[in-house]
Amino acid sequence: MSANPLFFTSPEEVAIAFYEAISRADADMMMAIWAEDEDVICVHPGALPLVGFGAVRAAWASVFANSPGMRFELQDPIWHVSGTMATQTVVEWIRFAEDTAPRGGVAATNLFIRTLHGWRLLGHHGSPISNPQTSNNGGTLH
Repeated sequence: MSANPLFFTSPEEVAIAFYEAISRADADMMMAIWAEDEDVICVHPGALPLVGFGAVRAAWASVFANSPGMRFELQDPIWHVSGTMATQTVVEWIRFAEDTAPRGGVAATNLFIRTLHGWRLLGHHGSPISNPQTSNNGGTLH
């Protein structure tokens, strides 16, 4: 791992950079926002958890190589910031290239940590939404 030159002053800045890296399919930009820590974790929809900086990097490189033009529209972001930790839950509507409608939705949770080098992404977990008509304000959870 190399020294990260970016300094994010808020978890919101990190989240913006995260989704920008996805829209650019830029693995270097993506990994510049992650904490340089072997405890980082990423769970892509329908996949097993990936633990460690190298595993997360390889997974994003593969996603970008196989999913050009991917972009997300975000819905219902909810933030909780407390001290050196923050969470964001959000619904991600995924589109590719020239899609006029989203191909699917993902309920995502992003975890952030404040380090000596600014805020960083510590974890990302995405779960496919099986019933897009169920809102986060009253549907059945389990």
